[in-house]
Amino acid sequence: MASVILHFAFPDRYPILDRFAMAAVGSTPFYSFERWEQYCELCRKVAADSGLTMRTLDKALWQIGKNPR
Repeated sequence: MASVILHFAFPDRYPILDRFAMAAVGSTPFYSFERWEQYCELCRKVAADSGLTMRTLDKALWQIGKNPR
């Protein structure tokens, strides 16, 4: 819930963290604050390197995690 609030308050800074997004990056749905920080940094880097908005990246990670191959 907190990640949703942060995402909509600061859309370019924080992704929404959920089990599908965590699965998309190869992590378990169980996370600590440290893992949350690492996930945010990863998403910021990927978004910046690819020219995507955090929201677009967030949607993509959710979709990838929801429908793994």
